[in-house]
Amino acid sequence: MDHDHGLPPHYEPEDLVPLSAHGIPVLNGEQFLRREAADRLAELLADAAAAGEELVVASGYRSFGEQQRTHARWTALYGEGAGGMSAVPGHSEHQLGTAVDFTNAAAGYELWWPFGDTTASAWLEENAHRYGFILSYPRGREEETGYNWEPWHYRYIGVENARELRESGLSLQAFLQQNGVIPHC
Repeated sequence: MDHDHGLPPHYEPEDLVPLSAHGIPVLNGEQFLRREAADRLAELLADAAAAGEELVVASGYRSFGEQQRTHARWTALYGEGAGGMSAVPGHSEHQLGTAVDFTNAAAGYELWWPFGDTTASAWLEENAHRYGFILSYPRGREEETGYNWEPWHYRYIGVENARELRESGLSLQAFLQQNGVIPHC
């Protein structure tokens, strides 16, 4: 998902599962992910906790309608500048059911750049790929991704793909284009 490639309004993954069924801590009610992503996320969180890192899921799957409301809030606050902070409906990775936003007490349970200064964020940068998760919008890649740096936003792409992406040094968008998942624009 990016500015140029979207999903139809009615798209919803068929294998969404509640994160509470995996014992995953969440904010603001129940959150959902696709089954494989949730399974791997549970492993990631258990290992992070064993390393002394707190991670809480602030957001998982988000429907087209939920993204409409989210994007409208950001647009009301930031106007045209919201495009680099919030995807338009149909273009959010959250609608895929494989994206997750993390927070913790050190970040005040907020989704904002201070999360990038936490030890939990450093742990994710070093280890998330081992569980199939990658940072979708890394610092310094804003031109390629079309979004501001979001140290809290990770996407599940599978363990092998995450390893290959990490080794390639490419952005997720360039990696997906290189592998024929999305066309070059």
